[in-house]
Amino acid sequence: MFRIYTLDQQRELFLLIHGFRKPLVPQQWSSSSKDDYNNVRSSITSRYAPDQAPQFVEVYWDGTFDCCIGRKAKVNKRIFQLFEDVAQVQATRTGYALRQLVEGIEREQLNIITHSLGAQVGVSIVSNTYDERIESTLQSLPTPAQPRVNLCLLAPAIAKEPFFDYDERTTTFDVAQEDNYRLSVLYNKKDFVLRKRVLIFGPGPRKYGNTSLGCNCQRELNKLEDYFLEHFPNSSLSLREAAIGGTHRFWRYVESEAFSSFLSERVR
Repeated sequence: MFRIYTLDQQRELFLLIHGFRKPLVPQQWSSSSKDDYNNVRSSITSRYAPDQAPQFVEVYWDGTFDCCIGRKAKVNKRIFQLFEDVAQVQATRTGYALRQLVEGIEREQLNIITHSLGAQVGVSIVSNTYDERIESTLQSLPTPAQPRVNLCLLAPAIAKEPFFDYDERTTTFDVAQEDNYRLSVLYNKKDFVLRKRVLIFGPGPRKYGNTSLGCNCQRELNKLEDYFLEHFPNSSLSLREAAIGGTHRFWRYVESEAFSSFLSERVR
């Protein structure tokens, strides 16, 4: 499901992808994907002059929903297993399917902004990764061919390993010589959702689906940076720390100075 605003070729375009456990309408203590997108759109638009306001494509996908993570160990375990066994597969399938939408977007520059598990959606759009989750025929769908694709992962619920296939794409671009992608990661060492731990309680980021990249657990991001330098020297990777405390909220990352830095540098 998409919400697509009237597209003007002269205005910048953002493709927004939410994460895990986002209902379409508010459920108990969880904000809805629609409300999150409203806040994100407002925050991004406020940084532009009125006559240059950007445009948005909002992606609504089944990230699954269950409530609520708290002090009940059995409930927490059920939700962690939902993330690991179901939601991650959904994310990959959604990403590959979205390639058909992205292919039809005529733009010199495309901004893909993901939050949390949405990172696995975004990575599945831009590269032929997660072989174990999808049919090989889906990898024949073209990866984005816009001259500049800015992929910004906010609080990515992902590990470094999927990026080992970063250069495996269905494209005519010679990635080894000149990469049309620019990858940015906004991380937060204190994000309690990615850490899967409150104080000393919880399984940690590497269990029930590895979320270590978004909180830079055991220098996961630094290891990814080293991997890029060795294997993808002509590909752009920017790491930005979002100093926003323990929150995991989409709009809080978008309001951060780290995201402002991404916006100011995305055209360079």
